[in-house]
Amino acid sequence: MKITVLPLDSRPCNHSWVKKFAKLSNVNLAIVPEKDSGNLKQGLDFLKYEEWLLEESLRSDYLLVSIDGLVSGGLIQARKAEMEETEAFRRLALLAKIKEQNPSIKILAFDTIMRTSISTTDNATRVYWEKMNRFSRLKGKLYFDYSIETEKALEQLTHEIPEEIINTYLLARSKKHQVNLKLCELVKEGIIDQLLLLQEDSMNQGMQQIESVKLMNYVKNNDLEEQILLYNGTDEATVVLLGRALLKAKGKKPKVHVLLSDDLIKNKIMPFEDRELEINYQNMMNFIGLESVSYSEADYVLALYSEADNVYDLDLESTKEIKPKIDQKFSSFIEKVNQAIEGKKWVEFVDLLYPNGGSFKVLEPVNYQKLLGYSAWNTSSNSLGSALATIAIHAYSKGDLSSFLYERIIDDCFYQTYARREANVSLLDSEVNIYNMNTEEEKEALKLINIGLKKVVQQTLKVNYKISLPWSRTFEIDIDVEVE
Repeated sequence: MKITVLPLDSRPCNHSWVKKFAKLSNVNLAIVPEKDSGNLKQGLDFLKYEEWLLEESLRSDYLLVSIDGLVSGGLIQARKAEMEETEAFRRLALLAKIKEQNPSIKILAFDTIMRTSISTTDNATRVYWEKMNRFSRLKGKLYFDYSIETEKALEQLTHEIPEEIINTYLLARSKKHQVNLKLCELVKEGIIDQLLLLQEDSMNQGMQQIESVKLMNYVKNNDLEEQILLYNGTDEATVVLLGRALLKAKGKKPKVHVLLSDDLIKNKIMPFEDRELEINYQNMMNFIGLESVSYSEADYVLALYSEADNVYDLDLESTKEIKPKIDQKFSSFIEKVNQAIEGKKWVEFVDLLYPNGGSFKVLEPVNYQKLLGYSAWNTSSNSLGSALATIAIHAYSKGDLSSFLYERIIDDCFYQTYARREANVSLLDSEVNIYNMNTEEEKEALKLINIGLKKVVQQTLKVNYKISLPWSRTFEIDIDVEVE
């Protein structure tokens, strides 16, 4: 089977993970090279890869395509409102050409509903990131629940944000929404076979929900519920599409039991999201092709740890540790996880205590070296989507995922929660812009990160690993692990 991929951008979750999963699954993969995929400063050159996509798709069974990558060149570029609508639609027309030359190809696409704030590239934009989040919340509240107090608060906030930032943001939202609607039309026309509309970073009653309502009305009015899904997520989507393609190709529907640390978390709206946790993971499972079953019927267990109250640990410049509640509920959950592992279930463990990393206090009592997988990165839906995709990959190939397991533990837990924060504190003390470093600063950052990682990894895992900073910032690493 051959699969062609146009990724969201060059970050590991969109690129190196896809290549690792494809290799494990013995898939013939054609993917835009990492060096040419979008990054923090430069988007994909569409003209360079237009003919490449046509040629590779001619011999492919599936095309997995990020619309932000296709239309704007990448996720960062999609937030800048630089793409004219006519050019965006011209690029989308390539999908019809692909379908025309290869009618049997399945086109699985995903697009983002624009997040509720702007990109962060330095300390100044970080300030406006917070203000634009408030701006979006107030805009949404005015729409869904008008009050004079909200209107006055919005007017005051508008004076605190440069007009150019607001205008660019609103223009980008408008353009993105038109692309979202056009994609729904392409599904209706039979050009796109399956479409994910993924709500990037958001909050309940943010202005993004105005667009979501309009999109879902179109979906319902045109009976497209089986082909178009809308839920929270973004960065995990490329591997989610890959998981769906593999299971569909093999005609498999793996049986998965969802084990929750607390039933109350089903209805919890996680940080950076705008709908209940259960809605998100059930939609993901349905899209990928995983069947939710009882424990006794399951081959796989998706173990989700969170707590009823939101725990925010968003300051990546602080080493203050937030710990889980070690009580009877916690102990009972961990016992069930370990029993599932010993009972020969394949267990995927997802730590959702807080965003942007996992707590080793949660993972430590788990027999974690026998897990199928571990996930605790970025938002709840990012972690959930990649975890469920990992289950799909394993169900397809039954390959050895131990290296990927250790990569996720080292990255999601040891790096994101511990080593990254320690390095950030030191780098910021030296007045380094951790969102966009030069070559020398990047070398110093890697040195600090490796020192911090070594302290925790050597106490827990017997592995060799190599890391890099693919976007010259500390927000993410790329990692390769060799198991001894």
